[in-house]
Amino acid sequence: MRNRPIPTLSDAQKAMIRALVCYEDEYLIAFDKPSGLAVQTRGNRGTSLDFLLWAFTRSNGKRPHLVHRIDAGTSGLVLAAKTKPATAFLSTEFAERRVKKTYLALVQGDLPEVEQGACDAPILKSGRRAEVVG
Repeated sequence: MRNRPIPTLSDAQKAMIRALVCYEDEYLIAFDKPSGLAVQTRGNRGTSLDFLLWAFTRSNGKRPHLVHRIDAGTSGLVLAAKTKPATAFLSTEFAERRVKKTYLALVQGDLPEVEQGACDAPILKSGRRAEVVG
């Protein structure tokens, strides 16, 4: 949509979002989203990665678009497309599950004597922590 008002971001907000950029080319921007920063918020209330994308608005009023999300409490890479064709391509790649995602969990307690493994038990979110059920 053209001619919509562009929200004003503070210099601190612009610096913060630019500091999260870990890769950028003519088609996309990859952000290293920290835990605690929401990717989107309902009604765009509060600060979110999506809202902060206004820092990358071009002179024609267009800005990058998120192509996927991760939970606010999760840190990791989030991609935003800079063009409509890139948005369509990347959105399709995520929707058709052709993007490989890897999650790393830090745990504590009584753990087996192995360096890596898989948890196939359901995980229940409890307060600010996730707990294995069972």
